[in-house]
Amino acid sequence: MPTHPRKSLLLLAFATVYVVWGSTYLAIKYALISLPPLLMAGGRFVVAGSIMLLVARRTAGYQAPTSRQ
Repeated sequence: MPTHPRKSLLLLAFATVYVVWGSTYLAIKYALISLPPLLMAGGRFVVAGSIMLLVARRTAGYQAPTSRQ
C-alpha cells in the first residue's frame, strides 16, 4: 500500500525550495554589483566543486585526483 506525504510536509518542501532558490538570485544580484561576472561565476563553481568533492570523499570514499591527473 503506497503512502502519501502529508500536505504540511509537501508545503514545507515547496516553501524551502522557493526561499532557497529565490535567495540565490538575490545573492547573484548583489554579487554582480561588487564583482565582475566571470569572477563571480568562477567563484561559484569553485565552491560548488569543493562541496561536491567533500561529499564524494565522505560518502563514497572517493580519493582526490593526483597532480598528474
